[in-house]
Amino acid sequence: MIMKKIIVSLVTIMMIFCFTTLAFATDNAMLISALEENLEDTLLIAPNQNSEIKVQQNGEYIDFKDSAGNIVNPQIINNRTMVPFRKIFNSLGVTDENISWNGETKTVVAKKDGLQIELQIDNTIAKKQLSGEEMEIKLDSAPVIIEGRTLVPVRFIAESMNKKVGWDADNRTVIIIDTQELTNDLTNAIPKYMKLLNEESQLSKTYAMKTNVKGKIEYTSKDNKSDNSTLNISGTVNTNVKEKAIAIDMNLKLTGKGELYNTLKENKFTNIVLNIIASEDKIYIKSSTLEERAKGKWIAYENDSLKQTFELKNEETISLEQLFELDENDLNINTYQSLKTISNIIKALLKDENIQITEKGSTKSYTITMKFSEIKNLIKDIESVDNSLDNYDGSIKLTTSLKNNKIQTNGSEIKFEYVEGTESINVALNLDGKIVKSSNISIPSDSQIMNADEIE
Repeated sequence: MIMKKIIVSLVTIMMIFCFTTLAFATDNAMLISALEENLEDTLLIAPNQNSEIKVQQNGEYIDFKDSAGNIVNPQIINNRTMVPFRKIFNSLGVTDENISWNGETKTVVAKKDGLQIELQIDNTIAKKQLSGEEMEIKLDSAPVIIEGRTLVPVRFIAESMNKKVGWDADNRTVIIIDTQELTNDLTNAIPKYMKLLNEESQLSKTYAMKTNVKGKIEYTSKDNKSDNSTLNISGTVNTNVKEKAIAIDMNLKLTGKGELYNTLKENKFTNIVLNIIASEDKIYIKSSTLEERAKGKWIAYENDSLKQTFELKNEETISLEQLFELDENDLNINTYQSLKTISNIIKALLKDENIQITEKGSTKSYTITMKFSEIKNLIKDIESVDNSLDNYDGSIKLTTSLKNNKIQTNGSEIKFEYVEGTESINVALNLDGKIVKSSNISIPSDSQIMNADEIE
């Protein structure tokens, strides 16, 4: 069992090589994309489809009971969810003094931060005024009065106030998320990292970096000392970044002694040559371990999300707002909590105490030290995460230096420990990267590739 975990750890370390040579050195596009791609929702159980409609705003359900204890629940009219107007406006931060009801014209008016919304009973035309500019908007369902309460379309109200709105059909719940609030909260919590993020020009859109890798992996068993193993790692990872392509060339050599080394040697895994090219729509991989099965060709994987990733990478500025960009079709009752968990993990990793900034002449250095222990409890709150996290510990130290606002070096120190009973794995890695002369990236031709589904 422990040997399987060692192999899994090795694969994880290989992924860390790619991550540490890219994510911290680039403008965070890859990090943001990876986080979004891995935002997984908890399995939901569909309730009775005749149950009442609910509205969730930033993870909290809105109570539609008024001061007198009367309730008019949200209702679906013309395929649109309608809700009591005062409650929905209040929940979105509009105070009572900024909400008015004209009984003669049967008109509701709400105001907040330069925005004015006007709706009229039985009228499918709503008026929206922002910074003096007035617009008329056609509604799918006009406001109505039911049991003495005025109901208005919740999606129109929330979207007019720049909230993200979705529909969780399984739970018959309207989802409203204020992504700007999430962004502001995270931005204010990590000012030093924001300073790094907002440097005028940390890195050009095209660059190349050569990273020297050196490290050691030790497996120790107190019960079976004959199984003790030491594995030394050395080699290089070359990263070449262009506007529409990224190439990573990894060449690592493994030496050592013991069962772990012998197992890797038997499986021809002691000399690792891995080439990766990511274009706007495909990922191409050539590996020494797949040489025979791929017949010497590149293995091509389709990936539609890469184009968006490159568009993100090539934008003039990268902001944390992009972390909370959501597809309304993917929203459900767990989405907000998932976003909060990601935000809390980022806060724990990138808090000011973990970031050191030093300046000497025209050279500025940023050092980020991230400890696994600081986020362990946050991760354990996620129900789907394995409860064996207490067996793990470690840290990653990332250092980048800039001269005249251009990156010169990028280094990483990775420490990892896994302990289970009398067995343990200890990993220590150092990655030392320097900017080098960039070269062209050659995308493999059709005759040079084999689709992933063709691999036996």
